Amino acid sequence: MRKILNILLFFLPLPFLASHYVIVADYSGLSYILKHVTVISVLIVALIVHVPFNRIRYYRAYFTISLALFISYLFINYILISKINIINSFYLLSYVVLFVYTYLLGRMKDALKLLLYPYYGLLLLLIITILTSIIFDVNLYSTWGMIDSTVLRKRWTFGYFHPGYFASFVMILGVLAHVLIKRELLSNLNYLVVIASLVLIYLSGTRNSFISYLIFLLISHSRASFRMMKAGFVLVAAIISIMLFNSWGLINSLSSGRLSTWLTHLVYNGDSFNFLVGTGLGNAKRIEFASNWVGESEHDIVFHVDNFYFEIFMQFGIIGLFLFFGVILSLFVSIKKSGLKGYNSRVLKALLLSLMFFGFFDSAFLSTGNLVPVLLWTIFFIQLNIENSGCVVETDSTN
Repeated sequence: MRKILNILLFFLPLPFLASHYVIVADYSGLSYILKHVTVISVLIVALIVHVPFNRIRYYRAYFTISLALFISYLFINYILISKINIINSFYLLSYVVLFVYTYLLGRMKDALKLLLYPYYGLLLLLIITILTSIIFDVNLYSTWGMIDSTVLRKRWTFGYFHPGYFASFVMILGVLAHVLIKRELLSNLNYLVVIASLVLIYLSGTRNSFISYLIFLLISHSRASFRMMKAGFVLVAAIISIMLFNSWGLINSLSSGRLSTWLTHLVYNGDSFNFLVGTGLGNAKRIEFASNWVGESEHDIVFHVDNFYFEIFMQFGIIGLFLFFGVILSLFVSIKKSGLKGYNSRVLKALLLSLMFFGFFDSAFLSTGNLVPVLLWTIFFIQLNIENSGCVVETDSTN
C-alpha cells in the first residue's frame, strides 16, 4: 500500500495544474472532480497504511480542542442559519478532510520521504507546461488590470488561465525544494529550483505568492535570515502605519483593489449580515467584475473574495473568526511545546506565517480544492511530528 501511496502523491499535482491550464481547458470540469478524488484516495490509502493505528493515537490537545470547537461551530451555524445544499456541504466537509488528510500523512513513518513524490511530480509538470507554452506560444503572457480599474500590466502566465494560479504552483515547488534540501533528501543543486521559483513568481506579477514565498525563505533558511525578516517586518509595519493615515488609495492600489472590494462586499451584504454569526454559509452575495473588471453581476455560489479571514467573518461572524484564530494560536502553542529547536522550529513558523499571509489575499487556506493548503499543511504537520519521522532532530547549534 505504501507504493500505491507514493504513486498517488506523485500524481497529486496533476489535476490541480490541469484544471487551470489552457490547453486542457475542455477537461477542466473533470480535473476539478479529480482534484478531490485524488485527495480522498490519498487519505484512504494513508488510513490503510496506518493499520493498526498505533502512530495516530497521539494527538496535540490544544490544537485538537480548538479545531473541534471551530469545526463544530461552523456546522452548527450551517444547520441553523445557512443555505443547505450539496456545494456548501462539500465546502465544509473539505475542512475536515484536509486536516484528517494532513494529520494521517504527518504521522506516517519516514513521512519526509513522502514529500519527494509530489516534488518530482510538480517539477515535471511545471517544466512540461512552461516549455509547451514557450514553444507553441500558448498564453505565454497576458494583460491584467486591477479590480475596477483601467490600469493594466503585463503578467507572465506560461499557459495558465491566471498568473496567480501559476505562481502558487511555483511557490509550492520552491517550498518543497527548500525543505527537502535542508533535510538532505535533495542535493544542493536543487537550490536552482528555489531561485528559479522566485524568478518565475516575480515574472507572474503575483505579489501574494512572492511575499509568502519570501516570508518562508527568510524565516526558515537560517537564524541570520530570520533576523533580517524580523527587522524587515518592523520596517514594513511602520511604513504601512504611516500610509494608513496618509494614503488610503495607495494601500488599495498595492492590494490590487482588494481593500475597496472587501469594504464594498461588507456594505453590499449589510442587510443579511449579523456581527456575531455572519450571514450564514451561502447567504453572502459576491459582486463579480466581468470582462476584465468591467461591469458587475451577482453570483449565488461559494463566497470567495480573495481574503479567507474576511470570508469567515462575513459568513460566520466574529464568533467564527475568533474560533479560527484560536486554531492558529493553538498551532503556535504546539510549536512551542513540541520542544523543537533550530531549523525544526523555524520551518514550522515559516510555513504557518506564510500560509497566514497567503490567506489574507486569497481564499485558499483550508481547502482540498487548492494545492497550496493541500501540500503546505501536509509539510507543516510532517514537520510538527518530525521527532517521529525517523529524521534527526536538529538543535540550536545547527543551522
